[in-house]
Amino acid sequence: MQPDNVDFKNRTISPNRQAWVALKNGELLDESCIDPLPFFCMATVHSMILVSEPKSWMEALKHCRDRYVDLASLSSAMEQHTAENKVEGVQSNYVWIGLNFLVGSWIWVYGNNIQYENWVNGGKIQCSVARHCRALTVSNGKWEARPCEERQFFLSCVELPCLKTNPQ
Repeated sequence: MQPDNVDFKNRTISPNRQAWVALKNGELLDESCIDPLPFFCMATVHSMILVSEPKSWMEALKHCRDRYVDLASLSSAMEQHTAENKVEGVQSNYVWIGLNFLVGSWIWVYGNNIQYENWVNGGKIQCSVARHCRALTVSNGKWEARPCEERQFFLSCVELPCLKTNPQ
């Protein structure tokens, strides 16, 4: 494979050859591995754990930030599936996740936009003053608005998606 912008477009890579993909002027290019160049690495899979210690949503947030990274954000179907597996068989109806209603919008605690949705009753609702924290419903995996003072188990994210750069 030579850097010619052809092999990548055809999605073929010769066996036993090394190559990488570059983005230049909006095009994906295949390039040689010989020259050192700037790079970045991005991890998008979150590890999460269930903390079986009932806390209010704010206490859970503080606990996660003190000991791990943050309350878990469920930004994809894969993360939703991981969360549902973590809570399977737990002796609770709800488990806190990192979704909160602030300034008229539901947002994840560490700033992720809501791209994946799993709202109870099929849609996000404007919340009442008493229910501005979201919990994962153990029985069906739906996200339900709950009073933040309720004491629930919670899911903590133990590593964030990272962006590491080597700008040279």
